[in-house]
Amino acid sequence: MIQALASDNFITINANERDGYYIIDVAGEIIGNSGESLIRLIDEAFLKTKSLRLMLDLRKVTYINSYSFGIIAYLWRIVRENGRKLYIVANSAVNAKLDRFGLNEKLDLKITTA
Repeated sequence: MIQALASDNFITINANERDGYYIIDVAGEIIGNSGESLIRLIDEAFLKTKSLRLMLDLRKVTYINSYSFGIIAYLWRIVRENGRKLYIVANSAVNAKLDRFGLNEKLDLKITTA
């Protein structure tokens, strides 16, 4: 079942569990407070589930700022410290920025472009 977890003028965050993944679907712009919503979601929802894999779906993200990349790195750390894996599906623009910031190489992320 899809849950609408956050929505404002910039971002919509939905989540559901499927095929052993806890999937967070993000649409819009990840800036400022919207990035903080991702952290709350991980703390409040994902870590309470039995899913060992988190998939962050960024295919519908239209803009992401540098602060938000720090949030993604923080999410990766939280997930890893809890013995779980973070997978990211991104559009080509977001994937290029992940590459530019070195997150593809420095973090043990599974990133695919769809």
